Amino acid sequence: MSDIKLLENQVVQKIAAGEVVIAPYSVLKELIENSIDAGSKKINVVIKGGGKKYIHVEDDGEGIDERQVELAFTKNATSKIENLDSLSNISTLGFRGEALFSISVVSNVEIITKTDNMQTAIKAKIKQGKVTERGSIPSNRGTKITVADLFYNVPARYRNMKSERKEALSCIDLVSKLAISNPGISFSMISDDKNLFVTSGDGNIRNTITSILGKEYTKQMIDVEYEDYPVTVSGVTLSANYIDKQIEESILIINGRYVKCPAISRGISQVYKDEYGKFSKKISYVLYITLPLNMTDVNVHPSKTVISLRSETLIVMLICEAIKEALYSSINLAEVPLSKKDLYVGEDEDVTDDGNQVVIEQVSSYVSNEYDSSFDKENNISYDINGEYVKESALKDDTVIIDDNDELYKEYVKRRKEISANDDKAEEKDEFKKNIIDTSIFDKIIMMKFCGMVFSAYAMFEMGEELYIIDTHAAHERVLYDEFLKKYKDNKLNMQPLLNAIILDVSVLEKDLCVNNIDIFKKLGFEIDEFSKNSIVIRQIPSDFDLSSAKDIVLSILDALKKNIFDVETKRDELLIKCACHSAVRGKDFVDYEGVIEILKRLKNTTNPFTCPHSRPTVSKVYKKYFLKMFKRV
Repeated sequence: MSDIKLLENQVVQKIAAGEVVIAPYSVLKELIENSIDAGSKKINVVIKGGGKKYIHVEDDGEGIDERQVELAFTKNATSKIENLDSLSNISTLGFRGEALFSISVVSNVEIITKTDNMQTAIKAKIKQGKVTERGSIPSNRGTKITVADLFYNVPARYRNMKSERKEALSCIDLVSKLAISNPGISFSMISDDKNLFVTSGDGNIRNTITSILGKEYTKQMIDVEYEDYPVTVSGVTLSANYIDKQIEESILIINGRYVKCPAISRGISQVYKDEYGKFSKKISYVLYITLPLNMTDVNVHPSKTVISLRSETLIVMLICEAIKEALYSSINLAEVPLSKKDLYVGEDEDVTDDGNQVVIEQVSSYVSNEYDSSFDKENNISYDINGEYVKESALKDDTVIIDDNDELYKEYVKRRKEISANDDKAEEKDEFKKNIIDTSIFDKIIMMKFCGMVFSAYAMFEMGEELYIIDTHAAHERVLYDEFLKKYKDNKLNMQPLLNAIILDVSVLEKDLCVNNIDIFKKLGFEIDEFSKNSIVIRQIPSDFDLSSAKDIVLSILDALKKNIFDVETKRDELLIKCACHSAVRGKDFVDYEGVIEILKRLKNTTNPFTCPHSRPTVSKVYKKYFLKMFKRV
């Protein structure tokens, strides 16, 4: 073994710098966060060569006092915290006291800064954490920092960087998220002399999101406004009208900081799944969440994008409640445009801003008919709207129990009781939530003129200038899914014994998994026993289920158990959706007037009458104007 030696100081500094500065985007993050902490109202960002060659951040913030410029580039120097206690109440974005020093160790840095009390600005150049040149220069209040030739003196780090294009994309993504996180600050960004975006800084969330993510994204969102101690939530979340065609982008901002929190993401996805059936895409949202500072710990990772939450289960539950309330309140008729290639539009015809003719409106409120402030019992949570009882996590990983002695939980329960006792409109609000959807449209359709069936699947009803079209398969599928689900919830599931039991040959591991998870199969309506050395036997299946699929279903459950990704509720929903889909009427099945009316009556009483479990619309509306335009009569 070679002799142990102390590393030279320059080597130590470069290694330490590499923990904070890992790529151009990390430099940008530190500089912009300092600008935000300085109270800036305008931040301009310029990069060249993906940030590898040149990074420039200019703000109109407080600036750095001329006596502290050198100190700002000294290791472990910061204005953000004073002592150990400050770490539990961090209100700023940057606070470690390493960023400016680390950046100066691996690049050439120039700074121009001025405070209100300074006559002229200070211009300085910094290398290795030390000011090498210093002078005065006329400038407005604020700070301008230029970082050039990143990792010029650390060849291994330089070679490890990605291509200029990829590094540029990382920088653009970062600045975009910081801009969205701070709608009260005007951001602009230029990359290789191209103007990428400018935000207004007017504090309007939708305006900021539109500047970054585009009009189409904003169009797909509904507003979220919610407050329940200790959580305040605002922002936008995906409208159920766009579940099957969303632009995927989910951004979570906690106390002004863009962070990632898998627990919150899973909880939100579960809300959509519970309300609108199975889907495969990640749900889009931009949420601004405010929590007491002592409930968060952002000092768990150098990048500060990973956050630790105190009483995470309670916080996730309240955020999910905010999403549910927004969805329940988003009653609207979704307009569905047809492109000009689908419909001829004359030169004198009215068109939408994007050149599309709007001719069809889906009757799609897409909200539940029953309001429940909590996840259902099958999702492992019991929660009274008045805060009487909050116990188990709705998350699908290890169950988290809320400690009854948790001070935050006790304070939450106390406040909920006070709100309930003092709010004279509490009952009225709850009643509104229970009856928030207007299902009278189905009563009206039933009374309309029945025009017959089209393509053996679509029932048409006419009234005045409107033609309502019912997708009988989707409508019947929703009816059956709700009925099947209710049986499971009420423990009234009927099982049918098989005259000819199904014998499955499985591996030793699969057989062991099956034998040790018999209860799981029973919850899903399957009675299974051991049969022989490498075989199991299926003796009963759910009475509503298709016999031909029983074998494949059992094997899929075993596969999920083997991969340790099995979840009873998820698998149950998949089975019920498949069962409803297979049992619902199809194009080959003749449905007469009485059959359609019966489906509509049952559809009205379902939880989500405007969508099938796959999130497809059950009812659409076509205006007479569509036909007039199609035949060039208007």
